[in-house]
Formats: sequence, C-alpha cells, structure tokens
Amino acid sequence: MNDTAMKFDLQLFADPSAALNNTSGTMTAEMKTFYEKRLIDQAEPRLVHDQFADYYPVPQNGGKTIEFRKYDSLPKATTPLTEGVTPNGQTLNVTTITSDLHQYGGWTPLTDVLQMTAIDNNVVQATRVLASQAGRTMDSITRDVLAGGTNVLYAPKQSADGTETAVTSRAGLDKTCTLTPKLFFQAAAQLGAMNADPIGDSYIAIIHPYAAYDLKTSREFIEVHKYADPEAMFRGERPQKGRLRQFHQVGIEWLGAPDPAADSECIIMLMRFYERLGFDLSKLRLLINSMGDPACRPAYRDKVRQFILDHADEMCDECRERAELNPLRAFDCKNEHCHQVMADAPLMPEHLCDECRDHYAKVKQYLDEAGIAYVEDPTLVRGLDYYTRTVFEVEAPGAGVGSIGGGGRYDGLVELEGGKPTPGVGFAVGFERAMLALEAFGGEMADDVERCVYVANAGAELRDEVFSLANLLRSAGIRTECDYQGRSLKSQFKQADKVGAAYMVVIGGDELASGNVRLRDMGTGEEKLVARAELVDELLGRL
Repeated sequence: MNDTAMKFDLQLFADPSAALNNTSGTMTAEMKTFYEKRLIDQAEPRLVHDQFADYYPVPQNGGKTIEFRKYDSLPKATTPLTEGVTPNGQTLNVTTITSDLHQYGGWTPLTDVLQMTAIDNNVVQATRVLASQAGRTMDSITRDVLAGGTNVLYAPKQSADGTETAVTSRAGLDKTCTLTPKLFFQAAAQLGAMNADPIGDSYIAIIHPYAAYDLKTSREFIEVHKYADPEAMFRGERPQKGRLRQFHQVGIEWLGAPDPAADSECIIMLMRFYERLGFDLSKLRLLINSMGDPACRPAYRDKVRQFILDHADEMCDECRERAELNPLRAFDCKNEHCHQVMADAPLMPEHLCDECRDHYAKVKQYLDEAGIAYVEDPTLVRGLDYYTRTVFEVEAPGAGVGSIGGGGRYDGLVELEGGKPTPGVGFAVGFERAMLALEAFGGEMADDVERCVYVANAGAELRDEVFSLANLLRSAGIRTECDYQGRSLKSQFKQADKVGAAYMVVIGGDELASGNVRLRDMGTGEEKLVARAELVDELLGRL
C-alpha cells in the first residue's frame, strides 16, 4: 500500500472544479455531514460582525442576484388628533437593495500516512484550521461591505502639531489616524440622527486591538469601571459639601426575611454602626415611616396624585410632572411653597392596610425595646419607588451634610428584576457624609472587632425572646447574630458555623421556663446551662 493509493481530501467549501486524487478510502456521507457541521460550528465564533446583522433567506432558484427591501422610518406624528376626523396617512418609503451572491472557500489534502503517523487527529485539527479560515474570511468580507457604505466616518490624520486632515476612504488611513472618544460620540450622534435601532439600550462598537490601544491611551478616555465600581458612586451635578461628584457607600442587604424584626435589626445595626464609628447617637435623628405595599399603596398614590392636580396652580412644574410619574416624590420637593402645600396632603400611615399597619407597629415595638430613639415622619418616602413598608433615614442636624444614611424594605425588587419572589431589607451609608458629620461633631472613628455569638431558637413561638436576648447582648457590646427566616434548629446550627460564631445560645421552652439558656462552645462542642440573668457576664468572661 502506498500513500497515494489511500489519499483522501477534506473538501468542505472546496472549489468544485478542483481535481480530486481520491482513488479509495474517501469519506462517507455520514463523515462529511459530521465534519461539515463541526466546521460551521467552529467558524461561528469568528463571525464578529454577523452577531449584529439581520438574516434574510436566499430565494431558491432565483439566480445569483437577490433583492432586499429596506423601509425608512416614519416621521414623528406631532399633529394632535381630532375626534371623528381621520388623520392624514404617511407613505412608507421602500428602498430596493440589490446584492450579488459569491462563494468563498478553501481545502486541504490529507493522506493516510499523516493520519496513521501524526500525534494529533489530523482530520479534527484540519477542521478547526479550516473553520478559523472560513470564519475570518466571512467576517472580513462583511466588514469590507460595511466600510464601503455611504455612512462611514474615518479617523482623521493627526500631525505632530495637532493639525487634523480629513480622511474620506479606507485607503487613506495610515498610522497617524487615531481613534478618539470624540469619534465615538460623533458616530453615536450620527446613528441617533439616522434613527438607527440600538441593540438593547446601546450601540455596539467593534474595534481592532490597535485601535483599542489608541483609544485607551487617549487623555479623554475613562474606563467604564470607574463609573460602575460597586464601591465608588458618581453624581452628575455640581459638587457641594456633602454631595461630592465621586462618593462611596457601605451598607447591607438582607434577603429572605419578611419578619418586621429584620427591619428593626437593620435599623439597630445602622445606629450601632454609627455609635461604633464614634457618633453620639443623641446628636443624630432617625426618621421612620411605612410606605405600604401593593395592596394599599396604589390607592394612596391616586389620592396624592389627585391632591397635586387639585393644587396644580400652587405647585412647581416639577411637582406637576411628578403627579403623573411618582406623586409621592412631591413630599421631597425643595421648593418651600410646594412643601407648605404638601403639608395638607393625605399621609400614608392613615391609609395602610391591616397587614402593613401591624408590620409597622412591630417595627416600632422592637425599636422601643432596643432603646433606639426615632421620629415618625409620615412624609418620608425615600428616593426610589421600589421600597415597601418600612423606610428610614438618619440625619445629622447641625453638621450641614443632610442625610448620612438610610434604607428600607423592598420585598418586590428581586421579582421585578426577574428573580423569584424574595423579601429584602437593607441600608446604605454615605461614607464621606458620615465622616464629615463625625468631624463636625468632634468625634473620632473607632476600630475593633469582636468574636460572634449566635442566638438560636427551638421554635417560632420563641421569636420575641430571641430578639430580646440578642438586643441585650448587643447592648453589652457583644457581636450577635440570629435567625428571622424561619430556619430549623439544625439549620441554625449550620448558619452559626457559617458565620464563624464562637458561641451559640439556644433558647428552648423548657430552659426558658426555668430561667436558663443553653450555651454551646462552637470550638469544643461543650454545652452548659446558664441562667439568663448571668448570660452577659458569662459571655464577657469568655470572649
């Protein structure tokens, strides 16, 4: 047997006029189908431009010249309609685009000697190489067609002294042509003027690696992560004290707990955070309110909206606009006259449903028990309308920085973003504002970390006792975690281990009846009964 006798050719996309040297051992129909599909699948990742193209079927037996129809966008219909009068129609402008079909391809011969002696599977490897060739070829052809259109912008040539020379064709481009952010803005403006459809909410830019280098080395270029960094935030407004252009936030998000105790825990955590930073809590003012829920807030929104419309001649233009978009934000208006008018508007606490009213009452009960001072502000609505039920803000009167933190419950937010229904509550602290307020009050930031204690319950009926005991421990300066998500006792043990608790306090019905709790050392597994009245001293002696 010699190498020519068994030679075969992988001729996917091959020129049909090419001579074949196969005498035996050619690929079966099944093999050709397999490798043709493999080739196409591996070529597709190379098709950069095709990702954003529209696809049209090629008419069968229609020849090598095909036609497409392009419909121009209609002008804006700015003339008001009159009842009973048929408006003037608008003509659809259709442009016929003619295109010639072409075939492109290549092939590679493979011998049986190579197949038997090569370390790699040469048919598979050849398929990958041909696929790469096909993808890059098709993408380059598509790119050249796009670049040959009439709506093309070219980067100008730039001399050493900064003088720009316009370029009107691809052939005119050279190494002095530099891609800049200005050209991106210009291209986006031109696309917008042409009523081009965005992809999602953006236009897509496909650029060469060298062009990307030119762009990133430009003084005007700012990487998107500098504006999207989760720790850094930016305001598009004039900077002022307490409202910096760039600022930072710290905070928490607690997902999965619908219990009002979770709301109170978040608020208590926030106030303890300020205390640990060095604030005198008597100098801060905590504002709370309830925003209701989907069962009662829509009717309340309608009442506020109607109130604004009834007093439209007394309200500013922004508030009149808010009446249709988010009427509750009118309570936040900085216009003093609007503020006076809204003082007579309906208030949410008067329109809460029974469930929201009970939830709000529980939150206040727990805050009272924890000794957290607060002011009920029925006009507090927060800046975002996804909040439900509890909302809160912390002010630093006299510091000149406004609110230094705030948050609330948002039970419908996860579902709104496409997730499963998940209750949530959290807060955010404006770090720079907090530091400015602390400085204004003459405080100094503290820095210490304690080991954690986890308070667990053996039944849902012991929830109030868990809250009371957790608050007692925290008041003594002991870092404490507990559960409000209805976990089983076994799951609470796992959660305690997960959060790194040094000790676990278990509240059971029998122990509680005798005035005791069970204390477990999470390191050694040792357990002992401790009188509830002696628990704080016991833990302080151990931690």
